[in-house]
Amino acid sequence: MGLHQFQLSLYKPGISMQTLRSEINSYKTAREYEPEVEIGRYHVAGDMTSELRGLGISTVDRPQIQLNWEDLVLAPGMAFTSMPTILSGSSMAKFYEMVFVTEGAAYVPQPYPSELFTL
Repeated sequence: MGLHQFQLSLYKPGISMQTLRSEINSYKTAREYEPEVEIGRYHVAGDMTSELRGLGISTVDRPQIQLNWEDLVLAPGMAFTSMPTILSGSSMAKFYEMVFVTEGAAYVPQPYPSELFTL
């Protein structure tokens, strides 16, 4: 199971952001992922990671939740974007994946491609 698949498996009701971060960091440490690297103006942790962002009219800008982020607990009906990042040499691609929290596993209506190719 790759990092992104592992992360998706954690998006379940009842998991806090603090637990999510801890589980992902443990997974990355156990598999010796690269530490944060810089590509241009982007900082990326490991060879693939994912950011979580709220949804809004401008897709990733708003809403910004004004609370202690670590205490936020996922619940059914929540939606957010997960931004998987794939590095390939000096190239990087980010994908905006919509994630819906359901009673069971996370629902991703249109998953990102698992490989990059050059046109």
